Amino acid sequence: MRDDMADEFSNYDQCVEIIGCWHSWYSSVDEATFDHFPSVDICGVECTPDFLVSLQGGYQLVGELCRLSNLPEGFRTSVEQAVGYARLSPQTDVMMLIPHDYADQAEKRMLDEGLLHRERDSEPVVVVSFVRDEGSRVTKWIFKRPTQLRGVSFRDEGCLGDKSLHQMMTVTMDGLKVPPKYWRDMKIRYPFCNDTPPALYIACVLWEKVFSAMLTDDDYVRARVDKLAHLPLRATPQSIKDACMAQLDVEVKIGWIRNALDLLQEARLAEKLEGRQDEFEVRFGKILVPGSENRETNELILDRLFGRSRPGESDVSEVQQETLPGV
Repeated sequence: MRDDMADEFSNYDQCVEIIGCWHSWYSSVDEATFDHFPSVDICGVECTPDFLVSLQGGYQLVGELCRLSNLPEGFRTSVEQAVGYARLSPQTDVMMLIPHDYADQAEKRMLDEGLLHRERDSEPVVVVSFVRDEGSRVTKWIFKRPTQLRGVSFRDEGCLGDKSLHQMMTVTMDGLKVPPKYWRDMKIRYPFCNDTPPALYIACVLWEKVFSAMLTDDDYVRARVDKLAHLPLRATPQSIKDACMAQLDVEVKIGWIRNALDLLQEARLAEKLEGRQDEFEVRFGKILVPGSENRETNELILDRLFGRSRPGESDVSEVQQETLPGV
């Protein structure tokens, strides 16, 4: 269960960074308009791909991250959804972003199963692999075409010339390398993407970026004078939603916030107040987990949910975990 929650957090966090990479790249292209939260009508159906780029002259690029299932039905459904985005307009290309570990095999499988075809004039969908390279001095995201099995390429050369994906991905095959100095700022400005965030992810965003702004100077002074172990913050899902808009300039769904508050309650970092309609008290401050060597908010919350662990040691038992103090 802990590993599943950690994986969900990591996958969403990576998705935010990857979209930030492409947002930063197209921010340097004068002819491009980047939509970080697209919602488009395709054949009467509202669709929300991961990002949408519009260039002068009507060309559009839809970006979709695909973590493909090994199961036949799941694999086919994910591919068909991405391919379907090409119906947005005759001038729309789709970039299907797939983890580097299996991108080449996935593209071959799509061809074998007839989901994509080799001909240059077939589906305007290009598979691009992604990987976070942490082996060099500077961490960077790398995007490349995993194979040259298909004749299809991006149709943006007429708009962008040497800056086109056609040149980078197909002609020179250099791909795109994006260091943190570009995507980090985008991640701060856009901490979410179009997909629903896991409860742990939204809880971390609230803890690190929102709750502190909801406290007043008097709250901090009182906590210091009274030597409180934590700062009690009383809030409703609606007040937190309003604070997200004020602090992050982003619309956060009430359901996301409720999921985060439920998780924080399980971690004994928040409590629903009896007799108060929809009001919670968040025990804001440094998250304490005796014996834990973790520093990241997501890991500390997981420690409080499942028990802390050190390298080479087992997690503390459930009984011991229940005796952990508050924040």
